[in-house]
Amino acid sequence: MKSRYLIWFLLLAMLVASSIPIRTGKANPTTISVSPTTKTVQVEEEFTIDILLDFAENLYGYEIWLSYDNSKLTANAIDYKSYLNEPYHIWYQQVNNTVGYVTLSVSSKYPAAPKTGGSPPPLATINFTAKDVGSSTLHLYNTILANNQSLAIPHTTIDGTVYVAAAGVHDVAIIAVSPMKTIVGQNYTCRINVTVANYGDYTETFNVTLYANATVIATIENISLANATLKTVAFVWNTTGFVKGNYTIWAYATPVPGETDTADNTLIDGTVLVTFPGDVNGDGKVRVDDVLAIALHFGTDQGGPPNSNGYIYDANCDINDDLKIRVDDVLTAALNFGQG
Repeated sequence: MKSRYLIWFLLLAMLVASSIPIRTGKANPTTISVSPTTKTVQVEEEFTIDILLDFAENLYGYEIWLSYDNSKLTANAIDYKSYLNEPYHIWYQQVNNTVGYVTLSVSSKYPAAPKTGGSPPPLATINFTAKDVGSSTLHLYNTILANNQSLAIPHTTIDGTVYVAAAGVHDVAIIAVSPMKTIVGQNYTCRINVTVANYGDYTETFNVTLYANATVIATIENISLANATLKTVAFVWNTTGFVKGNYTIWAYATPVPGETDTADNTLIDGTVLVTFPGDVNGDGKVRVDDVLAIALHFGTDQGGPPNSNGYIYDANCDINDDLKIRVDDVLTAALNFGQG
């Protein structure tokens, strides 16, 4: 009943005010506007717009009605931003997505002083979610400004427009799983590089997990990757506790919010044999041919030039995984000689 009384009282005040002559020689500066007047968003994007007041003298209460296309937008809330002097009373505050409007009615109350001026803060902030591609006018109508004498304050309104574009793509992928070794000694390590790609339109943050068969080797969290870029993520697999045998190595990237193409978030890429330390040819035993292979690659470094024998670095012969083949690798093979 109170809100209905206020509406009728303000309407009456408007009728009375319309008979009061306005001083000439001064343009009416009072404007209620949507800000920003134009905004472009994407489907499913949440955004806000403000309702601003350019200027009002002795403002004591106001009422806002704003309509929108409910096939393009969903209104989530209309919030009062403490524009009036306190104390104040919110008569009603409503969102109606069935029809497509929001409304807010607020007034100061005794002993609050009237307010003269303009935004900021806004008269109200409205939160929307974009629903479908297209455009929607944000139309201000039936707006009321009242002064401390319950007289209407003449004003104009400026509408806004929201343009809704198709949502961008979210898509991360595993494009390579690259163990440096195909053979690793039990209880030793193997370096594995995983290359990830961002095929989408946004910078993404996600996790990558590396597996040996069904066992997690490790997870690297919060990898940040700009759109249309690649990144190589380095893992180290410690084979302690893994029984000897062939292991399928694969990686999985956690889907990012909004991602629909998740088939390429998983990549299986070959096998790695866990065997006796020193079994560098993978035949399940450590013999003279293994020691000879290490000796032939002796003195080489990962990424370095050939040795005096013309051999380059072979990661399988780097038993202790220190990126070089030296006497400690030969010694490990010798200590395990005859295994298998």
